[in-house]
Amino acid sequence: MVKIGLRTFFMILSIGLHLTSAVSILEYLFNLDVNENEDSNFKDLVIKYGKECEEYQVVTEDGYILTLFRIPGDVNRPVLLVHGCFGSGDSFILRGKKSLAYALAEAGYDVWVCNYRGTKYSRKHVTVDPDRDDKFWDYSFEEIGYYDMPAFIDFILEKTGQAKLQTIGYSQGGTVFYVMGSIKPEYNEKIKVLISLAPIAHFYHIKNPVTRLFENESRLSNIINAMGKEEIFGPRSGERAMIDAICWSPLTGYKICSQFLFELVGYDEDECEPKFYYKLKHYIPNSISKKNVQHLLQLRRGFNRFDYGPERNLEVYNATSPSKYDLDKVKMKIVLYVSKNDRLSTVEDGEELRNEFSNVVEFRIIERDEFNHLDFIWAKNMDKYIFPHILRALEQYNF
Repeated sequence: MVKIGLRTFFMILSIGLHLTSAVSILEYLFNLDVNENEDSNFKDLVIKYGKECEEYQVVTEDGYILTLFRIPGDVNRPVLLVHGCFGSGDSFILRGKKSLAYALAEAGYDVWVCNYRGTKYSRKHVTVDPDRDDKFWDYSFEEIGYYDMPAFIDFILEKTGQAKLQTIGYSQGGTVFYVMGSIKPEYNEKIKVLISLAPIAHFYHIKNPVTRLFENESRLSNIINAMGKEEIFGPRSGERAMIDAICWSPLTGYKICSQFLFELVGYDEDECEPKFYYKLKHYIPNSISKKNVQHLLQLRRGFNRFDYGPERNLEVYNATSPSKYDLDKVKMKIVLYVSKNDRLSTVEDGEELRNEFSNVVEFRIIERDEFNHLDFIWAKNMDKYIFPHILRALEQYNF
């Protein structure tokens, strides 16, 4: 299969990012359908695979209206699943009966799957319109950790009558708990254990060609800023239409975009077959804020608060540089799972993170050499490679 280099793909993508005004033309030319099919709703998928599903709305302290799904189980064993960026709660059910949400439900857990702000299920606010007001998109993963996670946790604990719960966070879904534990340390006591899959806190040891991508942070930020908007991959945006046209084409989509993804996350074609790849059309990418993307790019410099630039930093933080998140305050038990073929969440960065926390109860490198960043949630055989470890850790740290 022909590999697509980062330079080539970004040349293609950068053109697409400037075509917002041409969405209707693209949709006509490529006969794009940005609407989701009948099975694209999390609740529908859960029911399709033979489980019950409940849906709740949770309102944060700053007014965001978030959707929380539940697959009912033993109320004494609530588990909260948190997705990564560009995804939603759908990530945990897309493999059907081989999905993590289904496996946990089968094991008897009370499974809660959240959707933090900006995703298709949580694109609402009590006063602000996400389609008309840029203020809605003024957030990064810090606000998700500060507002969204506490709101979800409090809702679940009240609903189940429990004092604590267990959590599983994938990629940025773990990052937001590090933020919460450091800025709102009182919430450490509400977490029995955090299982962090493909943990992200800094990008000191990312692997080529991802290194080149992050070395061009300023260039990428300029491209993002040139789009002139705060929301990226909105439902009818030009960049979303371009992704649809390039990546979901039956003739070339898998050959082009799966190769780009593998360049970023690590090659493992056996675990992401074409049939499953094309299923993703209806689920990714989800909307994300420009600020969130820029904050992730800044992690190359360390696990710091958002860097606005010296002048604005002085207004916001009373200092010219943003401070680091204080990981000494993160007291919840933490399990870290990394893989050798993950180019984003590397083994080396995971080891450094383990040393920065004082409470890592387990650090594991997944045995399969080809296991990559996306395999933690989408691998065809993740039920063999990762689920046994997750289920054992949940059982071991259920106190």
